[in-house]
Amino acid sequence: RGPGQHGTPGKQLLRSRDGGTTWERAASPGSGNLVQVQAEPGERGRLVALDAAGELHASNDLASSWQAL
Repeated sequence: RGPGQHGTPGKQLLRSRDGGTTWERAASPGSGNLVQVQAEPGERGRLVALDAAGELHASNDLASSWQAL
């Protein structure tokens, strides 16, 4: 995976709000089976995710909620 790309196909999405000291489950969009998650550099909390159904989703709040693109 390249810089800013996170996640493992078929696994749960985790997030850290304290620089990686602790981790918690985050909401997964769409089918929940994520293929790729991309953090957008320079846009704090902005994520774009591709699910196994080929649908794109965006979050502006570090994966608390998602919107279909």
